[in-house]
Amino acid sequence: MSTPSSSSSGKPKPSASSRASAPARRRSRRSLTCLVAALLLLLIIVLAVSYALTHLFTSSSSTLLGNGDTRSAPTVASDFMDALKSQRYDRAYLDLDSTIQAQLTATDFDQQAQQADRCDGVVADYSLVDSTSQKAAMRFTYAVTRKKLTRSYRFVLQLAQQQGGSWTIVSYGGGASLLPPDAAPYS
Repeated sequence: MSTPSSSSSGKPKPSASSRASAPARRRSRRSLTCLVAALLLLLIIVLAVSYALTHLFTSSSSTLLGNGDTRSAPTVASDFMDALKSQRYDRAYLDLDSTIQAQLTATDFDQQAQQADRCDGVVADYSLVDSTSQKAAMRFTYAVTRKKLTRSYRFVLQLAQQQGGSWTIVSYGGGASLLPPDAAPYS
């Protein structure tokens, strides 16, 4: 006769507690698998967000600082003019080439822009009237209107493409000046 804990084949029968632990082990493995999958998904999300934020801030600061900037020359020129019109002289300064920035501090540039605003009024409007390009250099001529002036005047930006493809402003106005030239009104 067999005992209650042995089967007819001679192998001991699993007890009720061991039968209950097999589904618990399966649930435990399933839970562990789900936890690992959730952690991997979370890691992927964190990496994607981290990459996106890094790219966003790197692109923004490059764009703002003129370093590693891959904006086109027309975009840099337009950004500079938009910054002058909106009186964001710090932003305009960042479009200048490092050779200009070495000779003219951001504070000096800001003061130069404010002096032009006091003398002739803020930039009310501008429009591109001509652009020329020559290999890694571009020249943009704008008709600029200031609030206190009765006529628009010519304002020239010269840009150069730096090694790495970035464009910077290497010359602006008449001799690195934001003041309108007295003798060259643009009708």
